[in-house]
Amino acid sequence: MIKKEILLAILLFFTSHGQSQRLIYDENIPVEKLRVVLEEAKGGLVSEMLTDLEYIPLQGGKSDLVDYIYEIVFHKGKIGVLGANEGYFHLYHEDGRFINKITKIDGYKPHPNSGNALFNFIDVAEDKLELSSSDFTARVDLLGNIVDTVHQGKAFYASEDDGFGQYLKKEVTIENTNYKLYGTYQDDERIKQDVLLMNGIPIVQYDPLDTIKTYMINDDLSKVHNGKSYMTVGYNTKIFQLSASGIDKIYEIVLPARNTFDLKNAPQLKQADYSKGYQYFAENNLIVSSLSQVSPYRDYLLFRAIRNHNPMWLVYNLKTKEVLSLNNIIPDRSNDYLNFFDVRKIFVQDDFLYSIIYTSDIREAKEKCLVEGHTMRKEYADLEKYNNPILVRFKLK
Repeated sequence: MIKKEILLAILLFFTSHGQSQRLIYDENIPVEKLRVVLEEAKGGLVSEMLTDLEYIPLQGGKSDLVDYIYEIVFHKGKIGVLGANEGYFHLYHEDGRFINKITKIDGYKPHPNSGNALFNFIDVAEDKLELSSSDFTARVDLLGNIVDTVHQGKAFYASEDDGFGQYLKKEVTIENTNYKLYGTYQDDERIKQDVLLMNGIPIVQYDPLDTIKTYMINDDLSKVHNGKSYMTVGYNTKIFQLSASGIDKIYEIVLPARNTFDLKNAPQLKQADYSKGYQYFAENNLIVSSLSQVSPYRDYLLFRAIRNHNPMWLVYNLKTKEVLSLNNIIPDRSNDYLNFFDVRKIFVQDDFLYSIIYTSDIREAKEKCLVEGHTMRKEYADLEKYNNPILVRFKLK
């Protein structure tokens, strides 16, 4: 009898899809095509499109500053934050009041494979918050105190080589099913072409004939939401929905030709020269090169369409097929012309969307208020005095 792994390898070899970077997977996986015209994505004024809009300054003294926020988690009225550069952990009440921070752990030195950041991941584990790097995990209580530690972490970008020139980038576990993401990066040292492993078996691979060596995007595997995780990889616009039983379905974002990436017309990406890749996307800046940060939100699928000049946050209603762009929602008098999201990060928690703005956004809004002959409310004007990023919470109508 032919082993299951061999049968899968044969199936993977004969199943290829798409004009963009070709991914190889089981052709029986259901595919739902979502047609999106970026220029026609719905928008409007903040007062028309949003409810429950709230600006939450992250407080603390001069020694409690957060650099650019990399990750956020919400749990039982608390907000846990990881800074991007140093990987420090900060804990706040849901109204932004500072509770505690962790900037070092006695006896532990951050691993170079984690970019020397103290932590790279944050999640909820039972009734605690779990902080991880590539080789270390700490659990903290809701007062920000370390409960226990273990010298075992989670996969992070640039983790150890698996022996075949592949680097484990990210992993998630849904019930008893483990997924490991290796991504589509190619170089001369990579022997295997595994993109995604399910319990150690490759279920998505890439076609090595693509020979893409200029890698300017991040492969992404989302946190688990209601038993689902979402994978986006490489230069294509497919969203893989994962559950405990495997790949449930694939959402394929179908774009107009002017926005569609065609590998055949991108020879620069076959060179290991990043400047050639930057030049290509600068000259073709309408192209959506990839998708990232997929999350379910009510009846919607939220994701970021990556373009060189203008990345867009899109919200696709899976029931009505309506497409909304957060980029097309315009601040107005109702929120004193304040920006309400950062193009790099949006987080989902229950019925709310969360994002980040900075004190520079406050200054810009003040200038807009002056032009419009409008007086900014004091609580918004006072946001400028905070040195930390400002958390924004809102709902879509």
